[in-house]
Amino acid sequence: MVFDSGSRMRVDRHETGEAGVRLFIGGAWFEVDPARVLGYEAEECAPSAAAPSPMVAAPAAPPPVAPATPAGLADAAADRYSHRRSPSSPGQNANREIGVPRAIRRA
Repeated sequence: MVFDSGSRMRVDRHETGEAGVRLFIGGAWFEVDPARVLGYEAEECAPSAAAPSPMVAAPAAPPPVAPATPAGLADAAADRYSHRRSPSSPGQNANREIGVPRAIRRA
């Protein structure tokens, strides 16, 4: 239905009587002054879509293989987050790269 203000309201049905226009929404109803009602519009229904296809589960991805060494874990993390891989011997080379003082480095 369309009010004189231009606003629209969806109602289930309406009845015109002596007291005014009775609008029914769900299990409730209320009356409005007939001068406030400009008209009634049919509800725009979307065309019914074809029955949706049943959902098919995607094939399960194989579980990731856990690296067995700390270097393998570091390389896997570097690959995952697009970082540089660790050096081949992570002991002294890694310490030099991050600036660990010589006195703290492992031999």
